[in-house]
Amino acid sequence: LDTPNNVQAGSLISKAKIYIEKNNFPMAVRHLNEALKKSPRQAEAYLLRGEALDRMGFPMKALQDLNKYVELRPQDPEGFIQRADTNNFNSDHKAAIEDYNRALRILPNSRAALLGRGLAFTAMENYEMAIQDYSRLLLRYPRDHEAWANLGMAYHLSGNNQSAIESLLKALEFEPDR
Repeated sequence: LDTPNNVQAGSLISKAKIYIEKNNFPMAVRHLNEALKKSPRQAEAYLLRGEALDRMGFPMKALQDLNKYVELRPQDPEGFIQRADTNNFNSDHKAAIEDYNRALRILPNSRAALLGRGLAFTAMENYEMAIQDYSRLLLRYPRDHEAWANLGMAYHLSGNNQSAIESLLKALEFEPDR
């Protein structure tokens, strides 16, 4: 398994991660392209390149890589979550919800999947389902300021302003950087 190409691909992937951390997405993509030339079945390279391409504003190219990652690693919820996030932020909320559901079947209490699915439900004006997701998330992570804030917005949009205020005050209480 540790052929020279796999080792070189691994090194290129490690360098790409550093570029992603520094928000230098073009350099990350360049390294990941090279890694995939050397070893085309490096699932992690597809996941990372999908993330970098999405952050660069190329969601369709990102989705191609995320599809490949899901094909190579269908039991990893991260692929479904990233693909769902990409779809969600490009207004394909129905596809996003399908992938968040897939991730939640693998990892039932995934913070990222519940938060993302709640956002998708909110965008589709299905506030009751969004409230359910945020409430479920808060049972597991009761100090999650982002979940409290999103719950507050969902309550507000649904017309329940008293619960909205209570939730937004909780979000402020748990906000780490006031």
